[in-house]
Amino acid sequence: MGATVFNATQRHLLEMFRFNDTPEELDELKAALMAFYNEKLTKRLQTLTNEGVITPEKLDEIKAARLRLHKD
Repeated sequence: MGATVFNATQRHLLEMFRFNDTPEELDELKAALMAFYNEKLTKRLQTLTNEGVITPEKLDEIKAARLRLHKD
């Protein structure tokens, strides 16, 4: 079995986790990470919308395709 190689972000998070001692701190950390990625996703979606890549019609297509996949 080979060694796991972590990227810089993973190494930093692992180092920071040693200070996380309680379930409440874990919940706070999860909330912070969710907010971070939510902001990135929102900005990317806004960019794609401004560029015309994502349109209301395209979103309807995606929703319809997703519903078809989950009916089975």
